[in-house]
Amino acid sequence: MLHAALHDDLAAALAGAAPAARQARIAKGAALARTAAWTLAARGLHARSAVADTCAAAWAAAHHTELAPHGSAPDGQAPRQCRRWAVVPPGAQRLATGCDAVLSGLPAAALRLDVATVGMLRELGIDTIGGVLRLSAKSLASRFPPLLSRRLAEFSGTLAEPLVGPRGDDLPQAYRTFDSPVAAVDASEDALVAVVEELLVSCLVPLAASGRGVLALQVRLEHAGAGGGAGHAPAVIDVGVFQPSGSVRHLVELVRLRLGRMRPPDSID
Repeated sequence: MLHAALHDDLAAALAGAAPAARQARIAKGAALARTAAWTLAARGLHARSAVADTCAAAWAAAHHTELAPHGSAPDGQAPRQCRRWAVVPPGAQRLATGCDAVLSGLPAAALRLDVATVGMLRELGIDTIGGVLRLSAKSLASRFPPLLSRRLAEFSGTLAEPLVGPRGDDLPQAYRTFDSPVAAVDASEDALVAVVEELLVSCLVPLAASGRGVLALQVRLEHAGAGGGAGHAPAVIDVGVFQPSGSVRHLVELVRLRLGRMRPPDSID
């Protein structure tokens, strides 16, 4: 199961917005979360998405969409049917005078706490985020590890939590360098495809080991000594599939189709 938390940093803009404008922005966030979940579902991925004004609140709501509010429900109320998306109105995850926070009913573990901290809270009869929010700053500092205070600050928005996207280095990559540049006219399509197949197998091994597949694949044919001329420009083949694939044969055939329609560089090394 894939859980996607979408961060919508609109708290400042919405703080002084009129109710109608605020509801319009919430509806826009609901459409974003719903579209993300449905788009991934169309690709065979069971996803949950959420929009909130902090990363931590979005993460908690995305992991518990059956308890979190949706864009079509009044603030703080969740519809009966279980959905794959949720929207947390700006600031609604924080306690306000005379009312509970929108996500107060979620389990304390939704704050991304370790097992030991969750156990300490349970010993005090605290099982929900609402119970944690009601703890005084003095109790947090004296009775619990620093992680709890930090997670609460990230959840409420008093401590920034930058979003770090996945790096390209984290994706499987494989290379083949020839002893000397090979002229494109001397390299048959079958020979190039055979090299691509070998590299693709090495990329798929770590993915298959973790139960994953390929949604997008890029093959680059380059000449490292390129001087920037048109004949030395790298040839790039991008392949996308509808559902994650672990079939080397299927992916190689898609590469072959695109290879036959393109002009490779004058030489490849």
